[in-house]
Amino acid sequence: MLRHHLEDHSSFKDVDSTAVIGAAFLSTDEKWTRINPAVTALLGYSEEQLLGHSFCKLVYKEDMEIYSGMIRTLNESELYFLDHEIRLNHQDGTPVPLLLRLTLISNPTGSSTLLHC
Repeated sequence: MLRHHLEDHSSFKDVDSTAVIGAAFLSTDEKWTRINPAVTALLGYSEEQLLGHSFCKLVYKEDMEIYSGMIRTLNESELYFLDHEIRLNHQDGTPVPLLLRLTLISNPTGSSTLLHC
């Protein structure tokens, strides 16, 4: 299967700390592992509130099937990224519509998912 390879995520902090596009890494169990400031601003949560917690809990209920389908397609195909419109829940409860790009990345400790929104 074609996958991006990333030796380490250390460059993420340098590159994405000032980006206006939200970017984050999720573990294989879909928990936040790295988050840039654009994601926290977009969703109204602090980095501490998100790290280690499930990404799925923020997916708008009606969009969970879309998100699950994206993950399933990436895991079962030769694709290494997918884009789809999806909504996440802001901390105040309002839906945040966005274009979500999921990219599977392999690293020495296993695979993780990079998301851009």
